[in-house]
Amino acid sequence: MSTEQNREALFSPEALVSIAACFALIWWDSFHEIGRLIFSIEPFRGGETPFFSYLSCLMQPIGAALGCVVAIICTRKGSDFVTRPWVVAAVFVAEAVLHVSYYASIVFAAALPLACVLYCLMSACFSLNMAYFLVVFSRMGTKATVHGVLAGVASMGVVNCLLLSVTAREVPLAVTGLIYLAVLFASYAFATKARDAVARCNGAGLTEGYERKAGSFPFAPVFHLLTYGVVFGVLHTLSGRLAAGPFNINIPLAFSCMITVVILVVLFFREDEGIGSNTEIWSKMRSTVFPLAVVGFMLVPLVSNGDIALAVIGSGQILYDAILVIACVIVVGRTFIHPVYVAATVFLFRNIGMSVGIAGIAFAGGFELLSTSAGLSFAGVVPTLLLTAATFWVGSDETIRKIWGLRKNLSPKRYADEVLKAKCAVLSKSGCLTAKESEILYCLAQGRRASEMKDEMHVSINTVRSHIKHVYAKLGVHSVDDIAVLLKAVVIEDKDVG
Repeated sequence: MSTEQNREALFSPEALVSIAACFALIWWDSFHEIGRLIFSIEPFRGGETPFFSYLSCLMQPIGAALGCVVAIICTRKGSDFVTRPWVVAAVFVAEAVLHVSYYASIVFAAALPLACVLYCLMSACFSLNMAYFLVVFSRMGTKATVHGVLAGVASMGVVNCLLLSVTAREVPLAVTGLIYLAVLFASYAFATKARDAVARCNGAGLTEGYERKAGSFPFAPVFHLLTYGVVFGVLHTLSGRLAAGPFNINIPLAFSCMITVVILVVLFFREDEGIGSNTEIWSKMRSTVFPLAVVGFMLVPLVSNGDIALAVIGSGQILYDAILVIACVIVVGRTFIHPVYVAATVFLFRNIGMSVGIAGIAFAGGFELLSTSAGLSFAGVVPTLLLTAATFWVGSDETIRKIWGLRKNLSPKRYADEVLKAKCAVLSKSGCLTAKESEILYCLAQGRRASEMKDEMHVSINTVRSHIKHVYAKLGVHSVDDIAVLLKAVVIEDKDVG
């Protein structure tokens, strides 16, 4: 391969958006690592437990949930809102201001509550970043998404978990802040190039063809997301108690990322299936995340070396989030629901659950409960039962498709036809059209001529024209263009399609 070809491959749309997402993830996760390291040592500890460290952990999912709510609202205001250049730029500017303010606030112990609030706001901005990246990945498909997720997990493990643990004691805090600020600017630069590159390759807007709104999520998936969020929130908080010191936790977390990368490769790169077809997400989650979460709970009171439990707990949580991201892209590809709506709704419930789990352990007497033998038994049995219900209740991948209203292997053209048919049915009902007139309406909406309808229906041209007149009269229109305007105004739910 020539040098020019290598350069073109390096800066392909997939590479650009993957690099941008990696930088954004590294930047966002750095606050969690820096906050935990700083807040866990004197004089920042709040009594016997690192109060502000746990508060910082809680601010992460709360802020992410807030960002998900904003993303959903913005999507309903305009389907392309999150991907507009000025919106992307405004989010990055806000992140830069919050970044500088955060590093200034953690220098002073009295400003630690402010630092936690700033971290919450940065997490909200990061949710908007991820919504934008999900739109771009959705345009490129599952394969590109898996590659991007692998790159993100690997970079997070190497940079934030491994390198940060080595350099945190030697590098001044101000220098660390400047380095990560440069990472943020690099993320914006690559995100801008990725948007332009994907738009050129796609030949259309990033959000074109997506439905802005879908039906509400059924109870079973919501219960699953909330339950796993609570469990991983509890496990995440317990991880702080397992570590021998504030710096040692980074090493097992780096191993967690490595384990996650290996599992993802095994799950999505099987030679006999290929990444394009191997997309049955539910069976993958059930066979990997579920045992890791259960084993993580069991290891907490059993092992003397906390690094083993930390590695298992971390890999379960990271793998769960990675599979959720891939699942969102697959859902979008099968349903053509707007990617921001899908991802923001999924991660909203996940982050709400995680907030409850962290708050319950850190601030609602969870540690005192786990200090007793009865509490340890409770902590082992109840989460296992909840995880089992949340994992196996909804059943197989086929069951998931039915519950979520997914349509397997539905092409964009077939989906557009089904949407048009559903809209015509709504107009037919409102205009009291007969069955034959409804058929004529659908043909008109497809742009078909009277001569084509005559041959297909095996009637005379005069009969077709008579039906067309009746359709126009009942709907109060005078042309096919008027019918197109009426159809555009019809809003349907995704569950009513197909």
